[in-house]
Amino acid sequence: MTKQKKSDEDRISYFDGYLYDKLIVPRIADWNQVIVDRIEYNTTVIDIGCGVGALSFMLANKCKKVVGIDISSKMISFAKKKLAQTNFQNLTFLHWSGAQSSAIITDHFDIGILMMVLHETDEEKREKIVEEAFKMTNRIIISDYLNPFPLNSAGRNLKVVEFLAGLRHYKSFRSWMRNGGIDGFVKNLGLKIENEKQWVEPYTGCGKFMTVSR
Repeated sequence: MTKQKKSDEDRISYFDGYLYDKLIVPRIADWNQVIVDRIEYNTTVIDIGCGVGALSFMLANKCKKVVGIDISSKMISFAKKKLAQTNFQNLTFLHWSGAQSSAIITDHFDIGILMMVLHETDEEKREKIVEEAFKMTNRIIISDYLNPFPLNSAGRNLKVVEFLAGLRHYKSFRSWMRNGGIDGFVKNLGLKIENEKQWVEPYTGCGKFMTVSR
């Protein structure tokens, strides 16, 4: 169940929506599939930082209910337009901040997902997003960058992509790497790691998938 409210926070970038869908989504399709394969059929999922909804749409094919939220109204508008062209009745998109998600979402989900969200989030809000997620679920799949990453084409491409995403985005990325990436973040919060898998891609860097709980 969701409460009808309007988000008072909107973080928009020039590449949100169409550009993101055309340039970024194809490059993370394999990552999305890894997450989809880890989710059991007929589960309920909250996709925090869903962007244009690429992962949410994939999950809707096997899950009982999927709710995608994102802080960018431009991303959510794009996702809703795509949703209107489908027959999915089990998928909902909401414009809302992950740091305040429990204020609008009262349901409890089988699992939550934070797919490449935390590295672009302001440092002071990362822990709050996870705290809010645990109000809605007992297990979260986090996928994000490792630190250090290889001194090869993957590492060089990663820096360029993150820099081009904008100054605020790049500042958040640098703080994420400086604080130890996904391993440092999960360790600092004292989360229990149920399983993990590392990934390395030539154009998108390297990171991990982690299923965590408290």
